[in-house]
Amino acid sequence: MRRFLLCFCVSVIIINFCTGCSGEEVKNLTTQNQRLEQDIKAKDDRIKSLETQIKQLNDENLAHTEETSNLKRRLTDAGISENPDEDAFEACKENLKKISLGLRLYAADHNKTYPKKLSGISPNPKYLDYIPTCPAAKKDTYTSGYSAGADKKTYVVKCLGHNHESLRIKKNFPSFDSRYGLKVEREEAPKQED
Repeated sequence: MRRFLLCFCVSVIIINFCTGCSGEEVKNLTTQNQRLEQDIKAKDDRIKSLETQIKQLNDENLAHTEETSNLKRRLTDAGISENPDEDAFEACKENLKKISLGLRLYAADHNKTYPKKLSGISPNPKYLDYIPTCPAAKKDTYTSGYSAGADKKTYVVKCLGHNHESLRIKKNFPSFDSRYGLKVEREEAPKQED
């Protein structure tokens, strides 16, 4: 844009000069050209200033986001949370992952087969020290929710019961399937009447 205006002004000066414009007109055009260049420079400076401010705001926003995440993590570690039901659900999924890891360690030692019951892996420090409790149910929901396939090459372990109903999680979920991994199924949201 700046180049265009500069070229335009120079062109006007040359055309006027060639067509016999007076020295006063050339002087006025030169003054206008200088003013335009100053305006362009002022606008360029303003753009640079705004870009700097945007960068500072982005940096502050990033710092704020990290601070918020750290605060949420500390609150959760301290047992204080915005949504205890969600925290319990997340902890339940982590419990299933721990149990699954214990089962995989067991299978590695037993010709790629899984135990008939969860008591086959716990209590055993090699596989799983103890069967955890679901924080929502406040009891062990996994032992009764475990089943091995007929050939003991597959398994499913569930959080047995309707323990996460407040989050619209279906009964007997979350679950961990040796073939498909962690599974969660939610109830459909209730339809609102018009």
